[in-house]
Amino acid sequence: MTQVQAEYVAPRNATEKQLCEIWQSVLGIEQVGIYDNFFTLGGHSLLVMQVISQARKQNFSIQARTVFCQPTVAELAAHVSILDSETITLSENLIPTECAQIKPEMLPLVKLSQTEINRIADGFSGGMRNIQDIYPLAPLQSGILFHHMMHKAYDPYIMPVLMKFDSADALQNFAEALQIVIDRHDVLRTSILWKALQTPLQVVARKAKLRIDKHRYEARNEQDVLLIEKQMKALTSDLGCQIDLESGPLLTLQLNQPVESKTNTGNFPHYALIQVHHIVIDHIGLEILQQEIQFILTGQAEKLEKPAPYRQFIAHVQQPQKLDSESFFSAQLQGINDSTAPYGLLNVQGDGKQIVECRRKLSEKLAKRLCEQAQVHSISLATLFHTAWAMVVAACSGQQDVVFGSVLSGRFTHNGHIDNMLGLFINTLPVRVRLQGKSAQFLVQQVQQSLSDLMPYEQTSLAVAQKCSDIPDGAPLFSSVLNYRHTHKWETQTQTEVAGEIIFSQERSNYPFSLSVDDLGQAFELEIQVDASINAERVLGYMQSALSQLVFALQ
Repeated sequence: MTQVQAEYVAPRNATEKQLCEIWQSVLGIEQVGIYDNFFTLGGHSLLVMQVISQARKQNFSIQARTVFCQPTVAELAAHVSILDSETITLSENLIPTECAQIKPEMLPLVKLSQTEINRIADGFSGGMRNIQDIYPLAPLQSGILFHHMMHKAYDPYIMPVLMKFDSADALQNFAEALQIVIDRHDVLRTSILWKALQTPLQVVARKAKLRIDKHRYEARNEQDVLLIEKQMKALTSDLGCQIDLESGPLLTLQLNQPVESKTNTGNFPHYALIQVHHIVIDHIGLEILQQEIQFILTGQAEKLEKPAPYRQFIAHVQQPQKLDSESFFSAQLQGINDSTAPYGLLNVQGDGKQIVECRRKLSEKLAKRLCEQAQVHSISLATLFHTAWAMVVAACSGQQDVVFGSVLSGRFTHNGHIDNMLGLFINTLPVRVRLQGKSAQFLVQQVQQSLSDLMPYEQTSLAVAQKCSDIPDGAPLFSSVLNYRHTHKWETQTQTEVAGEIIFSQERSNYPFSLSVDDLGQAFELEIQVDASINAERVLGYMQSALSQLVFALQ
């Protein structure tokens, strides 16, 4: 029994036994009792998703919010239900292979005339036979498309990943593995079409070849290599960077390899710059992509399960909502009539060009104290960071009743097999924190409850939520965002040698005051992105100070 485990009490029935076994598998713990708290054992939101997935394989239905509210097996077992046939029914793709004439009745997720279908096929690479599916955009995809069309010269939603490899063979193997992943996931073969259409659509190709742009560099020494690496990083912030959304796959690969010559005598690195559009993938998706490439490169491709198609998620968000989102957000935002805008930053329609950033790893001491307080108070680490961010936003806006955006995974309310599905699921929704006269203990419990209450509404449009406040039309509800995410790092040198080393990656948004927290397991990295008029390092210092003050007050 670990220090954070309760005295062991064995499961009393079959349901509790199955739940204990699921927890042991997900948490990597030899023995879990029915009164152990999932989060004090090291559980977090991504592991909750794994619990739900494993439970589904055993014909159980568990809601994510229930795990947060009932974090012991004894409590959770009373809220487990059996999956029925209606719950697990998935939307089928009705377009047969090699279909020469797609008809309107083959597209259950969108209403199109035969004329519209023919027009789409005429302009699509490979024509009608290469179209696997057609369906609408998810809510956040529509928002990203709006920003893409609004900022034609520079798109803030292109995510670059710069990697380096030890050899040409390793680089070639990586490119081939990336193509295999594209072949596996429909969303990576998707094009976004909107011109001359009543509503924007995504069209999935049966086959889509990765676009590779190859370059060579000449270097005589390590200084030359550092200069090349600097130039490659500069490409990631190219103000003219664009990806043609109408021509999938919506990711590109640039290779830069050393010239083989007499002057190039060193064992210089081989670089790969991946640029993928956020409209088809989110942070969790990038983690899945990275993991699949690793499996392929290490000869374990057979362990990869067949991924569920993104169309299942689109079908899910199209279903009539059983929850009254407007009533929920009206209650949450009652009395909010002024934007929460740190430093008066109100422009949430920017293109990211004026954003500066600063990244820093928290000290081991502070990270350890945060983990300890999360366990003591039976709250998630995400709750502590949300609370501290509320303190920073309050100080920088001069308000004690603040609203900021929280980036939600968007994967919890879907009943399908979503744990290995690629696509864009995340959504940004408002979190309100009242700080005036509240103790630290009250604040963290308030934030924990708010995040839990928000979960069932994670696919609600931000526009719907904003209308539930008293904010004047045209003004944003908030201009600051917190993105708390779990980030994987290669655990061994072998993994790095085979699958490459990530030396730079970047995710941007249209918000002028944002914080991303990378939870690395036992460590945390903070990345501040703010308008250039603000000192990013100073804001990062504010956040570190807020975290220190919070854990001190909780002790």
